[in-house]
Amino acid sequence: MIPAARRLATPLALVGAALLLMAATPEQEAYRRARPRTGFTLGGTFGLNLCLADGGGCDRVGPGAGVEVELGYRLSAAVALSVDLGYGALSPSEAPPFGEREGSTTAVMATVRGFVPIGDVVELLLGAGLGYSQLTLSSDATRDELRWHTFFALKLLAGVSLRLDERADLGLVVTTYVNPPGGELCTTEPGWDSERCGTFGGTDIPEHVLVGVRAAYRFY
Repeated sequence: MIPAARRLATPLALVGAALLLMAATPEQEAYRRARPRTGFTLGGTFGLNLCLADGGGCDRVGPGAGVEVELGYRLSAAVALSVDLGYGALSPSEAPPFGEREGSTTAVMATVRGFVPIGDVVELLLGAGLGYSQLTLSSDATRDELRWHTFFALKLLAGVSLRLDERADLGLVVTTYVNPPGGELCTTEPGWDSERCGTFGGTDIPEHVLVGVRAAYRFY
């Protein structure tokens, strides 16, 4: 999984370097600073989705593509609130003798983001969210499925954001979804009429990370 992650992460690193090297004229910078930075915001992040856990089936899946859409409102130049909808795929990886699994992640979070200027057009982006998180692992060979979900997952994010103009931002962000102990584990196996669910009290609950490029647009 690590070599694949490195190959997919290289283009993201190149994009980040290009963003930090981009410059604006003094006139453009003054114009951007003069414009209000509040309003409804539509944003999205696309990148690499990773499952993190020592066990829980994550050792049998590799990285995949992930996307997150944010619908929110920027209250000021420093703070924004949003509802974020995320989905990511997890690709199969070889792990004999257990066989391959593939999976997906889903999240719906209420999120607050903070913006700290570190230059005329570059901002440090920090945020946290709380809400629903689900991770599903399935196997075509054994036709079984495991699904963890909780309504009390925590999301932590950090990144950099470049102001392209008075409305648009582009940057890099790393988002980690932290699942608390507990939640519910549902299992489906061949011959069962329906899935069986129960409270999962262990601490080894799979978590996932989205590393990607974020774009946002504000509507004044």
